[in-house]
Amino acid sequence: MKNKALGLLLVVFFFLSPTANAVIEVGDDVPEFCWLMMTQKKVCHPQFVGNVRVLIYGAGWCPECNKEMAELAKRVGEFDNQPVTFISLSAQGDLQGTPPTAEFLKSWKERHNIPFLVAASFKDAGRYFFAPPLFIPNVVIIGRDNRLAFKAISPSIDVVFAEVRKAIGR
Repeated sequence: MKNKALGLLLVVFFFLSPTANAVIEVGDDVPEFCWLMMTQKKVCHPQFVGNVRVLIYGAGWCPECNKEMAELAKRVGEFDNQPVTFISLSAQGDLQGTPPTAEFLKSWKERHNIPFLVAASFKDAGRYFFAPPLFIPNVVIIGRDNRLAFKAISPSIDVVFAEVRKAIGR
């Protein structure tokens, strides 16, 4: 009986603890997150410390995600030779609930002519940055100091680029 009560207390403490389900807020340090690229190589955002990191969460079946990525891919050249790393993170493939396979990631990159990293974040969709329910597309910008600089659900590319310019000090 004592062990059950202790176990229940630990479970309640874990779920009520502010850090257990805490959402990373603007100004917070961002812990290491890693994703699997279409080459099956792992990529982790701390690999790019010193750069502003722009994480774009979406899915192949999402019409807004497709629209956003098409526009972003056309305009991202503005940041060539700047300390910025863009990463497209697919939470699902072309059908709702399907994983973003290597084949999907390759087709996503080709479909939108994406000139930056593409990786899988199956069932993630930014869950560490946004409280449920999760909506896509969403964008997270991690500053050069590894602190969360910006996050938004379905921001326009103009807003994203303005925030990136601010984060790199332009």
